[in-house]
Amino acid sequence: MNGSRGGSKLELLVATTDQSFGSAVVDAVEGTGVVSSAERVEPVTDGPIQRDTDGFDGAVVDGRTADAAAVVERLTERAGLPVVVLSEATKDDGTVARAIEAGAVDVFPRTTASAQCELAVERLSTEGTPAGTREKGSDHGEAYRTLFEKVSEGLVVHDPETGTIVDVNERFCEMNGYERSELLGEPIGTVMTEKDAYGPEAAKEMIRRGRTEGPQHFEWRNRHRTGETFPVEVDLAVIELDGRERVLASVRDITERKRREREYEQIFNSVQDAITVHDPRTGEMVDVNDTFCELVGYDRETILEMGTPGVSVEEEGYTEEYAERIIAEVMSEGQKGPYEWMVETKDGERRTTEVVTTKGTIGGAERIISINRDITERKRREREYEQIFNGVNETISVHDPKTGELLDANDAFCELLGHDREEIIENGVMEYTPSGQGYTVEKGMAFIREVVETGEPKRTEWAVETADGERRQLEVTGTTVELGGDLRYVAINRDITERRRREQEFEQIFNGVQDAIAVFDPDTLEYLDANEAYLEMFGHESVSELRERGVSGLSITEEGYTEQRGREIHQRVAESGQPETLEWQGETSGGKRVWLEVKVTPAVIGGEQRTISIQRDITGRRRREQRLEVFNRILRHNLRNQLDVIRSHAEKLADRATDGRAERIITTVDDLAEIGRRARQVDRILSKDETPTEIDVAETLGETVEAMKPEQSDVTVTTELPREMRLQTDKESVVMAVESALENALEHATSAVSVTVENEPNGCVITVADDGSGIPEEELIPIEIETENRLRHGRGLGLWQLRWCVDNLNGDLSFETAAGTTVRITVPDRREPGRPR
Repeated sequence: MNGSRGGSKLELLVATTDQSFGSAVVDAVEGTGVVSSAERVEPVTDGPIQRDTDGFDGAVVDGRTADAAAVVERLTERAGLPVVVLSEATKDDGTVARAIEAGAVDVFPRTTASAQCELAVERLSTEGTPAGTREKGSDHGEAYRTLFEKVSEGLVVHDPETGTIVDVNERFCEMNGYERSELLGEPIGTVMTEKDAYGPEAAKEMIRRGRTEGPQHFEWRNRHRTGETFPVEVDLAVIELDGRERVLASVRDITERKRREREYEQIFNSVQDAITVHDPRTGEMVDVNDTFCELVGYDRETILEMGTPGVSVEEEGYTEEYAERIIAEVMSEGQKGPYEWMVETKDGERRTTEVVTTKGTIGGAERIISINRDITERKRREREYEQIFNGVNETISVHDPKTGELLDANDAFCELLGHDREEIIENGVMEYTPSGQGYTVEKGMAFIREVVETGEPKRTEWAVETADGERRQLEVTGTTVELGGDLRYVAINRDITERRRREQEFEQIFNGVQDAIAVFDPDTLEYLDANEAYLEMFGHESVSELRERGVSGLSITEEGYTEQRGREIHQRVAESGQPETLEWQGETSGGKRVWLEVKVTPAVIGGEQRTISIQRDITGRRRREQRLEVFNRILRHNLRNQLDVIRSHAEKLADRATDGRAERIITTVDDLAEIGRRARQVDRILSKDETPTEIDVAETLGETVEAMKPEQSDVTVTTELPREMRLQTDKESVVMAVESALENALEHATSAVSVTVENEPNGCVITVADDGSGIPEEELIPIEIETENRLRHGRGLGLWQLRWCVDNLNGDLSFETAAGTTVRITVPDRREPGRPR
């Protein structure tokens, strides 16, 4: 044989139709250390042998093969190979005899126990006794005796019915802590635990399977003499020895292997990285850890069934062929990585992993191990970083924090300067910095060092010059970040050239307007700035003087105009974004009290939330309003009381006089009282808060006309009103305006008065017309220009009442006096835009 003659390891053929059994035999004989390789082939009883047998040193034939003796004969006579047979048969059925007669050098039980494979390989390596010289009818008892003497595994033979131990080897005794004499004749239960999984009933089931299914390979637990149990691996076969049925068990202590497996499993399934294990010859995925299962969302069995193609995104290039190239590279170089691989989860989500693949030995077999780290979030962040880096409006530059060297610049920075990124990085920022402006290398490095040492973002300003020669002013926020594992200084630059220009314009406007303006911090109500008009109004020279006095020092606090109240107003405006107008009483540096109309509005100045107070001196207006209020009170109260006294006396005179003078006094008093009543009514309506409601204008006009229509008169009143016309407006103002116009028409009409209403897209037009002589022009001029003077004034309150009511409606008023008087009142719809009418 080649192996025996050359001193090298054996090359064997394994002839069997049972692929599973054949693979187990191949692994077992290769594991003996004597065989370099074994190959399973299909048994051939006729025709040419399917595999070239040159270079092989022997063969193992499966005794279950149909006409096994013919297969042995072809391999021995035509291929010249020594052959051993693995058979379940006994010598009584003639199978063993036929195999020996066909040329087999020996026959062994059909089991893949490593101890038996060692013996079978040794038998082949010595080529055994030639078939022609072997004693006829010899059985395999000699094989078992030799097996007991030479193998390193524990062997025990016992009666399948009684369990009595009939033979054990020395290794089995050592393994269980007994002498051979202490075990022979004892029940097999002596070395068995009583637990159900490894007790007598479980043992009987294994013997039953051995009888019906053939040799069994399984794990078990033995009980040591000390009472401790330990794990073993058993190859069990039911055979015939010396004419009796026996159970032969080859037992290996796997305590150490189990410990290593537990440690391996703990490490394998507890690491955060996902791990896959592959067969280097086929690329088949043979194991995955829990982390990988969690990553893709399948259980281990499903993943192993799907294989690499089933969990990979093949359309992105992560194919089985690519995986095979990686395995080939790892087998050649020992390792590959890190590289990227993309998998698809059970939910259809694609996850990117960073993989390092190496080769190793697991359970005695050479394997390819891939350690996968899920970098999906990192890749997402990298994409987001790139998008943000090149998508923001601010220009960004990245520098070495030690040297200040420019390492990267985003698209906005390149667009600002008007140069390519490569050119900018090669030249550095100083190449584009205007000279003679104080922007030096030393100043830039000092700022970078301050940011790096403190670890806090800081701001400064820097100027650059574009490719067109334009100078741009930048507001620089310097900070430190970790990019790719390295500390970097990052400058986030905001182009504030336009802002600087606007600030200059703002300063010009700020100090050029007549209104007094002050800028506040809404949180503290501290003065930040004030224009010249503000300083002049309060009699101060500078903003610092205002800060010293504060809002409290410039306000009449005893009247409720306190700093706390002011702060609440400014904070409310800053939070809501809505301006507020109010009146405030202040005090100048000379102690003069002034009334102010103040508009507080929100603003962002220099990137900070601020509030602006625009103040106008209304002291004179407030005094006029006070006088009007006094006069109004006198008219409403004192005059009415005095008129009541006059009327009372006039009524007494009327009882005694007959010349009619007392009646004229009463009439005049009533007229004055009516004017006072109407004035109070106008004041009440125009002074109340506006609360527009939805009204039917047609219905309202009809009711008003009906109430004012005279019972006995030569004047005819007609109306032209739609069935319905709904508007959102102030009903009292509409009624009073129509009453005023209708009262004037009834008083001056010759024979007819008409009231009509027409619909318009944004409201309606009410028309009141009469055929009288028309209102004189001089009476309409004050109403139309809304003011009276010594030379121009209206003779009555009615037209002013009409004017004020229309103004209160935000409407329009017009007069035509060519033929009688026509009054047109436009009433707008006050409902929100877009709402149906």
